[in-house]
Order: sequence, then structure tokens, then C-alpha cells
Amino acid sequence: MFGEPGDVEASGFRGLHLGDGLVIDRRGGHADITIAHEVENTHLRGAVPSLCFGACSAEVLAGSSPANLRLAAGQGVLRAVSRGDSMIVIGKGSVQSGECDVMGHMNVRHYLARAGDGLAWLGLALGITPDRGFFAPVDQHIRFLREMAAGTALTIMGGIVERRGDRLRVYAEIRNSGTGAASAALVSDIELRDPASGAILPLPAGLDEKIASLGTSLPDHAGPRGLPFDPIRMPPDLAATKAMGLTEAHLGAIRAEDCDRAGLMRPDVVIARIWDGVPNLRFRGSEELGAREEGIGSAALEYRLVYLQPMRMGDLLIIHSGLRALGEKTTTWTHLLHDGVTGAPVAVAEAVGIGFDLKARKAVVIDGNRRRVLEALLIPGLSL
Repeated sequence: MFGEPGDVEASGFRGLHLGDGLVIDRRGGHADITIAHEVENTHLRGAVPSLCFGACSAEVLAGSSPANLRLAAGQGVLRAVSRGDSMIVIGKGSVQSGECDVMGHMNVRHYLARAGDGLAWLGLALGITPDRGFFAPVDQHIRFLREMAAGTALTIMGGIVERRGDRLRVYAEIRNSGTGAASAALVSDIELRDPASGAILPLPAGLDEKIASLGTSLPDHAGPRGLPFDPIRMPPDLAATKAMGLTEAHLGAIRAEDCDRAGLMRPDVVIARIWDGVPNLRFRGSEELGAREEGIGSAALEYRLVYLQPMRMGDLLIIHSGLRALGEKTTTWTHLLHDGVTGAPVAVAEAVGIGFDLKARKAVVIDGNRRRVLEALLIPGLSL
């Protein structure tokens, strides 16, 4: 029995990180424990926030192996239960200064690029070497959870959520190596492509056992919050998009450095071109609709990206963007990407973003003149 809130200690664990939780069943009730810190990912301490009488049981909400926890004070046994998480390390490194944008943190495109590199390691774990094929996303939902500054060490964990025919739904989590805290959560539907032509390939036979060995479930922080992850309707072509009143944000051409080994534009380039066009959303022709506020930056919280048609070096890209929703602190934008020659839609995206104080690193309320400017940009009925 705990007479006072005490400490819980455990050793021999792997996969436990700052912020992981324990749930203690107290004969019909429960109390939560938040892990205070970890030492070499094998030693856990957490403060028990309330009284626990008699024998207690607990579940560790992390990828740990079943084991017993030793109580530093009081009586009872806490049991750690695996949630069946078999994610593996698919990337490691550190944030480079060249990956950071004017806001002082790693730009969204590099989260995608880093996770994209990790897909090759996930493929290797399935027995698919780079000469046999590479995985490319067709649909992605991304949550940006914490900033990462230059010099931050990062680790990317990856696993397979499920198989859908010749597509896999995979989960990649980019973590701060020092704290274990998740900085980004990426859920992607991927397909296998030919390394030379980029053509879609069927998955090799006999993968089910290997897929199961890499199985994982999605944590709450990876789920959709402001953007759905449902099938979309066919987007409008370029002519119809222009008639909708969206802003022409970007005009460009696909360069050699934008393409993968098969000559196809990479996913991180899609989000990079969207980001490149964002400053143009403040203008209508030569008229500036709202002056940029000193000391106020912006950041993405959530993204949905759907890749409809591959683009190659030399293809012309045009992006139109429109404001779909306006919250107290958030804006939700829809971005439609088209082939500049054929007018066919090549990708679509939606993004939830915030303005934030660059010094305090906190989100700011959208009010005053800034809200009036944004309200004028709202396009009713805009969605994917």
C-alpha cells in the first residue's frame, strides 16, 4: 500500500521514452504515471500520483517486453505489458543548419526527406534491396509535434501498420535521440516502384511473415487531428482551379536535383514547392493584403499529401492555394498542384498551420488586422 505518492522503478526495458505512460488499475479505478526520465533506455522512474491499495497492475504504453516493475516503496506488483510494437530503427543523424528555414527550425521538407530515406531501410528489412525496387508514398498524413533545431540528434523508427493489396501502410516516427520525444509522426501508404523506370511493381510473394514481424500500431499522437485521412475526390483540373478564386502561389520547373533515381519528382519536393509559394499568399497582384508582423513566424502542425501523377525533370509545375478554415490560432490551407502543360492535377495537399512568436516559440492568437485579412481570403466549400 502506498501511504504517500512514491517512486516506481523498473529496469531491463527497451523502447521506453520520456512521456510514455503507465496506467495503474486500482480495483476498478486507475491512476496515471508519466515517466519522468530514463537512463540509457533501460531504467525507468515515475511518480505515482495517487494512493494505490493492495495489488496493482499496470500497462506500459510503449514497446516494452512483459516484465515486472519493482516498487521502491509500499506493496504490490506492477506489470509491464507489450503493445505488440515491432518498429525498427530506419534512420539516424542530426539536423543540419542547411535543413533549417527562416523560422530557426528544421523545415517540413526535410522531415519528409529523412523519412523517405528510411523507407529503403524498411524495404531492406523486408528483403527488398535497392536494386530490386524502392518504396514511394502515394498518400501521407503527417503530424509535426515538436521543433528540431540545428544540431539536434534524431532517430527514425519505422514499422508496418497493415497491408492493402500491393500497398503497405507504414508508420515512421522521427524522435529526438536525446529525449526520445517524438518530433514528427508520418503515416504513409506506399507502393513498390521499379528502380530504373519508376513503374509500379507488385509486392514480392512470401512477404506476409516479414510484414508481421515489423508490425506496429499507431499511437494517439499520430492520428488525424485537424485533417481527415480519408479517400479524396478527383481534384479539379487547372482551368477549373483558376475559376475557383485560389491564389497562384508557385510557378516552376522540375530540376534534376528534384528527382529520385528513377527520374521522378520526390515527395519532399512537393512540400518544398508548396512552402516556397506560401509568401505569395499575402498578395493579390502587386497589392499586399497584410504586412508581415515583426517577430512573428509560422509553423505547420499537420499535413495531408496525396500524389496523383509522377512528374519528371523539365516538367512545368503550377500551384494554387486557398484558405479553407480559420481558427483562433490556426489556419487550414488547401493546395492544388497541376502540370503546367496538360493542366492535369499531379498532387494535392492540405495543411494546418499556426503563427508563433519567434522569441517565445509559442503560438499566437489570430486577431485584429491579421484576422480581417485572412477572413477576406476564405474560400467557402474548399476541401479535398
